Amino acid sequence: MKRFKLAAPLAGVLLLLAAPAASAISGIQYQWRINRISAPYRTYGSWHFCAQSHGGTVTCSRGFTVANTVTGSVGVSDGVLSDTLGYSVTTSTTLTGGASFAVPAHKIGTAEWCALFNTSAVHQRLYKRVWGCGRASCGHGPWVATNRYETAYASRYLGPDFRVVIS
Repeated sequence: MKRFKLAAPLAGVLLLLAAPAASAISGIQYQWRINRISAPYRTYGSWHFCAQSHGGTVTCSRGFTVANTVTGSVGVSDGVLSDTLGYSVTTSTTLTGGASFAVPAHKIGTAEWCALFNTSAVHQRLYKRVWGCGRASCGHGPWVATNRYETAYASRYLGPDFRVVIS
């Protein structure tokens, strides 16, 4: 009997020494990365009234201020996205432009403008890594790709485009 009582406290000590330290912490870090950017393609904003004329010529001339835009799901920061694309995705651009159109006699010509953009699809992927701290040091594992993807669309303002509507 005494032999059993002595072994039980020793077994408890051995288990206590083998257990991880109470101060050990760990976690998972996540990071979005840009995997691929599509070739830019033209996109247009909505058409807006500029000027109207009854026969003769209709002219639209003015300054246009339009912001670069990003739509969709953006995981990376604006800074990373701007650096990768080569332009600021958060700035506005002011450009002056104009156009004149002939309007037939006895007709109404309405000049309209819209914003013209170069748009690129930005394909992103989520990466993760495990980190942890023990008694004397901290460390982390390598970044590992997950199966989570997002796509954003970055549009850079190129300037105004014009058209005439004859009625």
